[in-house]
Amino acid sequence: MRRPAPVILTLLALSSAAHAAPASRTFAAGAYGYSLQAALQAIGDGQATLTVDGPLTCDAPAIPTHVEVVVARGGLLALGDKPLVVDGTLVAGRYPIFPPTGAVTGLKDPCPEWFGAGGRGLTDDTAAIQRAVDSVGGRPGSRLILSGKYAITSVELRQFGATIHAENAWLLPRPGAKADYLLRFAPSAHSATITGNLFVDMNYNLDYGCAINVNARHFTAHNVFFWRAKLAWLIGDPKWATSGVKGDAERGDSEIEIFGSATCHCLRAVEAVGANTIVKFTGCLLYSFPWVLPKDDPRKAAWEAEDMTTIRAIGGLIYIDSGAVANFCNKPLIDVQPIATTDPAYFADYGKVYLTAAHVECGNFFATSNPRGIVSAGRANSLSMIGCSGYLSSDNPVVTTDPLFVGGVLIQNCGFYREGRKSELAVIGNPKATVNIDPASFFDGAAKGLNAVRGGTQKFTDRLILHVQGADQKLSPAGDVVRFLAVCPLPDGNNFAACYDPHTGEFTCPYGGLSKVTVRAAMAARDGIATDTAEVQVLVNGTPGFTRRVVGFGAGVEYTIPALAAGDKVAVRMLSPAARTLENSVGTVLQITASRY
Repeated sequence: MRRPAPVILTLLALSSAAHAAPASRTFAAGAYGYSLQAALQAIGDGQATLTVDGPLTCDAPAIPTHVEVVVARGGLLALGDKPLVVDGTLVAGRYPIFPPTGAVTGLKDPCPEWFGAGGRGLTDDTAAIQRAVDSVGGRPGSRLILSGKYAITSVELRQFGATIHAENAWLLPRPGAKADYLLRFAPSAHSATITGNLFVDMNYNLDYGCAINVNARHFTAHNVFFWRAKLAWLIGDPKWATSGVKGDAERGDSEIEIFGSATCHCLRAVEAVGANTIVKFTGCLLYSFPWVLPKDDPRKAAWEAEDMTTIRAIGGLIYIDSGAVANFCNKPLIDVQPIATTDPAYFADYGKVYLTAAHVECGNFFATSNPRGIVSAGRANSLSMIGCSGYLSSDNPVVTTDPLFVGGVLIQNCGFYREGRKSELAVIGNPKATVNIDPASFFDGAAKGLNAVRGGTQKFTDRLILHVQGADQKLSPAGDVVRFLAVCPLPDGNNFAACYDPHTGEFTCPYGGLSKVTVRAAMAARDGIATDTAEVQVLVNGTPGFTRRVVGFGAGVEYTIPALAAGDKVAVRMLSPAARTLENSVGTVLQITASRY
């Protein structure tokens, strides 16, 4: 029996025809007197393309979703008194399609050239870019497309989710311009983004506060490259630190991520302001090298007199993951300052900078400053460097802190080098500031051990912090505290030598306390005899913590005290059967080993 092939083919053909896409319909605006309203009436409700090659009068309130408008070079959308709402699609090349006046909103992926931007860096493109930014309105997924070189005064993005997509585009200040910023993301521009490759050349202009100000949360940027800027990134609002308005200091722009950015020949890379401002740089080059203007350039003196601190956090938190940071001047690479909060839930805390696996080149890594004299209560680390490496470009201390700073400094598992280094690693201005610096992270340092840090409260494990020998002293049978005489230099002893008083024989525990304090003492009696029976006591605040009875020419003791608080006093007392005189020699010695966690 033969198969009914013709019937099956007929059914397939009918099925295919039923699912075929509707035929494309194209309408020319000129056929309807270049009236948008007339053209839309002719189009009706079906999908259609409207081509525009002349001045189209926008006498309808909106372009509906089912209409695509294609504007050829020479075409123009003549806007009316009310904003034109674009719900459909608008297609054009990089040429003007809008007049200098009138508003449009809802555009998908507009470019400044549609609004008259020259895009060659030769004209003032400020108004064109601002109109292009504003033309997006609330349309989700739309981007401002930058493809040229634009000279502007300043532009502000205000839309939620605003996105700039730069196709190797350049932004630069127009000649003679002054402003707080070149580009700003306002607080309403939550979840804004920069994608592509954007180059910003500030051309040594000192009349700008910054190049890009991010004053919005959940901001993300990729591949933004700065040249010759006074300050590349400003995160937050500087007024929060100085206004004195209740609640301002607690503000912040957080969840900010910046990837692959670079600052080249700039004075400063980033400043973050606000107790709740948090920004993370991943794989970025934050680089300050101000010495590039030629000697005969009239801008040179003013440029080189500016602040050159590469990274500054005023109450804010900056994370730097991988990448590289560097400066080549006598200013700190990183500076943190406190911010005066009024909400009791917040500390008046210094800013914080945390670096992980970054390459670092500079002379002074980190400093704190306190221009407003704010008393801080924050105790967290304000500097954390873990797994970093690089080169020390000077012999300055790599960390310096002001007298009001009581936070912490942590440098661990790093590798930094400079041949012939002589200075200390850190000079800490307040004994309450905690320091945990691994000296092995710095090669070729003259200062070793805990002596590499002057001041502060260091964290360490099982270090010999005191060695005192000799005691030209006559002991009574009733017992006397042994007054050891000569404090000997130790790699870990400089910060503890002043804790021992040779006039009283007492060691006073410094601020920060000590743990696992092991006291070792040996007393050799010059006139002792083999049958002498003596007692040696380790005193803690005048009370015997441990007593040992010994027989012979001298006596020795070893005892570990679990913990000492700041101000606790430790001494060794010896009771002999008769008056005895101690030898002023290496045989009479006191050693203290301790930890601080």
